[in-house]
Amino acid sequence: MVIAGMRRHLIKLLRCMAKLCGGVPKQSGSLWHAYRRKWATERKHLPNVDVAAAGGWSALASLQTCYQMADSQTMFKVVSSPARLSEALER
Repeated sequence: MVIAGMRRHLIKLLRCMAKLCGGVPKQSGSLWHAYRRKWATERKHLPNVDVAAAGGWSALASLQTCYQMADSQTMFKVVSSPARLSEALER
């Protein structure tokens, strides 16, 4: 999924082909960003270094601040699954 060197019109063409051939719905207000955001968010459970490399991001900061979004399922896991500290650490 390396897109960095592609021109905008080629990306638009690829998106249109995906929509026609694969039934991929168009994301409102976005050419490609929304698809990359969904792709990155669905892989939050994997190591960020690997997600960035597979997705074509050269900087982890971009992946984490612009593409990986909070979602209700993951937030529920955060709230409902605390790690229990040992007695020594609780004091």
